[in-house]
Amino acid sequence: MGGRSRRNTRPGFAIRVMWPFAKAVAERQPVALPLFPLSTVLFPGGLLPLKIFEQRYIAMAKACIRDGSAFGVCLITRGEEVASTRGATPEFANVGTCARIVDFDMPQVGILQVATRGEARFQVQGHAVTASRGRMAFYYIARALDLPPGSEVVFPALTFWVVPEMARVAGLKPVFADVDPVTFNLDPAGIKGAKINLTVGFEHTDVRDPLSGETRQISGNHNRWVNFGFRHDIPHSDFAYGVFANHDYFARNYYLSEVNRGWEGPVFAGIYIEDKNVFGLTVRAQAGNLLNARHRFERTVYDGRRLRDPVLYNQSTDQLIGPIFQFLVKGTF
Repeated sequence: MGGRSRRNTRPGFAIRVMWPFAKAVAERQPVALPLFPLSTVLFPGGLLPLKIFEQRYIAMAKACIRDGSAFGVCLITRGEEVASTRGATPEFANVGTCARIVDFDMPQVGILQVATRGEARFQVQGHAVTASRGRMAFYYIARALDLPPGSEVVFPALTFWVVPEMARVAGLKPVFADVDPVTFNLDPAGIKGAKINLTVGFEHTDVRDPLSGETRQISGNHNRWVNFGFRHDIPHSDFAYGVFANHDYFARNYYLSEVNRGWEGPVFAGIYIEDKNVFGLTVRAQAGNLLNARHRFERTVYDGRRLRDPVLYNQSTDQLIGPIFQFLVKGTF
């Protein structure tokens, strides 16, 4: 069964710093500061324009705008500015400059332009990488463990596909297993070879909106989900059949000039039949979306800043997806 959690995270780097150099040593107190590693040096009093498009740094910048706080800029000594799951996080100098946002704009969705001014210098005492999503947290943990390439990592059978994919990116081998096969095994009920998989999850988050000051959910948060699967491997044969269904609900996305939400459903459901020995291969015929789940998208676009300027237009789409037919072949050739 899925869990219930509450989170309010700020993605990026969190560091402890000695700040600033100008004070006497006895007066320096370590503080936590979000860090933006760059290939550019910022000096105290200098101006630095930034074009931000990575979600974690957009979230960091929004938090700084909301709180009136600064973030740290350090020179990258090894690695890249743009995050890549193909390598480690960048290495950076242990000396940096606090940057304060003096102006900002979002010319288009997903891109935040800010103007910053350098303030006091700081010295890095230690740093930690934080993640706003569980899949990235898993990736960082996998990298930190430094497991041998090809090491197996066991996942529950209905784990969301992105997390096992992070294992593959980290050079590991995902292996799926039923965590407690007795719980949903229907053999005791007289249906030999039948099994039910069920995952139910609910997640609540909150964050203070930087424009309205009101508490709302984190943009695009996966609020609730239900995944159901029934499979029957027919005894003394190579055939199996099953049904599946899932439901997901996501929170709205909030931007400086727009609010939107897209979703599909309410329920995706389908059936399949499988032959596990067709010349040594497993062949499955599957029909999905038999309940006619639809794709919907709604958004409100403002003529400038959200809540400050008038609404430019509203958009609402409702599209039929239709049934989805698949023919799958699995095995070693």
